[in-house]
Amino acid sequence: MNTKAGAIQKKIWVIILTVLIFLSGAFLGFATVFRVDEVVVKVSAISEEAKTEAQDIRTRLIKRYEKDNIFAVNDKGAKSIVAEYPHFRIAEFKKDYPNRVVLTITEDAEVYAVKQANKEEYLILGADGTILAIRETPTNRLDNNSNVVIEGLSVNGNKGEEAVGDERLQVVLAFCNRLSEKLNGIRNNVLVVKVFDNAPQLHIYTQEGVKIYVAFPENQTRVKADKIAEKYLDLSDEERLCGCILSTDKDDEVFVDYQQKDISE
Repeated sequence: MNTKAGAIQKKIWVIILTVLIFLSGAFLGFATVFRVDEVVVKVSAISEEAKTEAQDIRTRLIKRYEKDNIFAVNDKGAKSIVAEYPHFRIAEFKKDYPNRVVLTITEDAEVYAVKQANKEEYLILGADGTILAIRETPTNRLDNNSNVVIEGLSVNGNKGEEAVGDERLQVVLAFCNRLSEKLNGIRNNVLVVKVFDNAPQLHIYTQEGVKIYVAFPENQTRVKADKIAEKYLDLSDEERLCGCILSTDKDDEVFVDYQQKDISE
């Protein structure tokens, strides 16, 4: 009986080992067949400085995902790497079966510059208020012209984070971003945006010379931006050299007028 039981037990172990060997081989085959053999990183970089950063990002992402199993990969590693480059963000992360990962990375353009609280440095912001850089001048790294300078706010923060410290910043950004949409880029037309502590208004200084005065920018923000942009675009080249565009609120309506004489003179 003991001999027979031992033989049966031996057969069971042989079967178990055979199954394990088969499963191990199947797993190794599965891992090999579905291993990431190609990592495609598409980077949209618009500035010269960004091109160097883009190459670093591409190299690191390829190293991060190459040889991984396609079913196990996700965008966590990519997000961790790209987070070290504030000017960039992941636009798309895609698994292209059976063995390719495709990432699209884009550069966020610098748009605004605002003085850091109690410092002489400027926080360089993207359109959404993310701090892309901190530098001594408001210069845009793409074309070496100035970003739109926002004056009158007290903000702070670190690269890669949203600027904080003054709740009015979000109102200013909402208005300016809408204006930017209508003007096909606010940096083409606007130099400075001033915010005032003692009055709910914005003073906007344009490239040509005409000034824009916006009362209560937090009220009907999009409507005001649209009407101001329309009025500005309707001005002749001569009219844009002087005077002011003035927005006022009355009975829940927004009125926008142009005056040849600046009301502040």
